[in-house]
Amino acid sequence: MDDPVVIAWETWASAWPEGEVLVRAHFNEVEGVLAKKRPCKIDEQAMIDAERAGVLRVVGARVGGRLVGYFSWSLMPDIESKGLIVANQGAIYVDPRFAGLGYRMLTFSLPGLKAAGADYALMHHRMLGRGARLGVWFRRLKAVLIKHEYYLWLRD
Repeated sequence: MDDPVVIAWETWASAWPEGEVLVRAHFNEVEGVLAKKRPCKIDEQAMIDAERAGVLRVVGARVGGRLVGYFSWSLMPDIESKGLIVANQGAIYVDPRFAGLGYRMLTFSLPGLKAAGADYALMHHRMLGRGARLGVWFRRLKAVLIKHEYYLWLRD
């Protein structure tokens, strides 16, 4: 990797539509059979609105100026513990040719989330794809496993 690597906070506008190809690759890697009912269809206006509201935060990894990875977070009140702000991890994806940047994006983002008011980060990983190994990163940071999540389709 001869080109400079830059990991930084991005705006939705700076990462999209350039990031669309990464989003689709990520979706194909981790969704599996769920993709039949949950197609990859980004709601761009919802993303813009969430960013304007201070909810959506995006970290990008660029190599030679080209977006090769992203890490999204949502900041919101913890409605079960008044006064606390949770940074809820969204999607994380790095072009496989640039493996290793994901952990750097994670560790880059944590101080910024804290500065934005987050009291804690709620992180997860998928069971499919490279993301299945993210638990190792989280444990390295002293995160504690607290739950498993399940999809239950309520509509056919």
